[in-house]
Amino acid sequence: TWADVARQTPNQRDRQAIELVSRLFEAIVTDERVPADVILLISRLHGPAMRLTLRDSGVLDQMSHPLWRFIHLVTYEAEMAPDKADPERRRLLRLAQQLIDQIAADPDQRPTLYRRAVQAVEDFLRQRLQRRLAAAATQVGALQKLEHQVLDGGDGGPDTLGGMVDLPVMDTVPADVLVEAAVEPPPSATAAGVWLASLEVGAWVRLFLSGRWVHAQLLWTGDRGEIWLFGDGASDATWAVRRGALLRLHGAALAKTLTMRSLLGRAALKVQQQVAVQGQR
Repeated sequence: TWADVARQTPNQRDRQAIELVSRLFEAIVTDERVPADVILLISRLHGPAMRLTLRDSGVLDQMSHPLWRFIHLVTYEAEMAPDKADPERRRLLRLAQQLIDQIAADPDQRPTLYRRAVQAVEDFLRQRLQRRLAAAATQVGALQKLEHQVLDGGDGGPDTLGGMVDLPVMDTVPADVLVEAAVEPPPSATAAGVWLASLEVGAWVRLFLSGRWVHAQLLWTGDRGEIWLFGDGASDATWAVRRGALLRLHGAALAKTLTMRSLLGRAALKVQQQVAVQGQR
């Protein structure tokens, strides 16, 4: 516990820092929005983090400290793949478990340990994306050919892929069926265009596809920016979506980029509220 560590720390300022880090961790591991299996992993960093605080004051001064970066990254990626039976999610959490075991076993707690852990997770994520891209290689080849055919006015339009879905109902279909955009541009075409231009391969977005909300990862964009391929975060499903459909979805608030939430920020707010309540007693 933090009290055990504090008893071995003669400096009052250090004791206060240890207590604060402990309370932050307690707030994080009781956050109901964090998956239970991820909480189990994060909780194992509680003790090492308190010892790290004695060596590095940046733990409390920097939101981007590698300790918090590691926690945020693992949590975020686990949330993007919510199915606990997903093999890729299991691989991610196994890697996180191994890294945390190594960190917890090291008596010399320094930021370098956590930087290496962040790097290992980022390397895994790049490899995971490459595996998914390799699995979709045949589909990507067909879509690139189709994009040229569609834009050049040749054969091979959406009708050859099973028909079009009426975009105003804001529905799309999975696999190789493209969504045809409506003729009229969306009201927020400029903002939507900026959003679309900001997306990079590997980015996670929240989209309304196949009549439901999904977390989808951008896997590929056509050479001419007309066709975009997304992979479902909860399955092996993919969607090929026309540029116009994405613009309309964004204009209707049915598509947005997902960003990594700050567990530390939420935890700090919770601790501040607890302190305020205690001060009123």
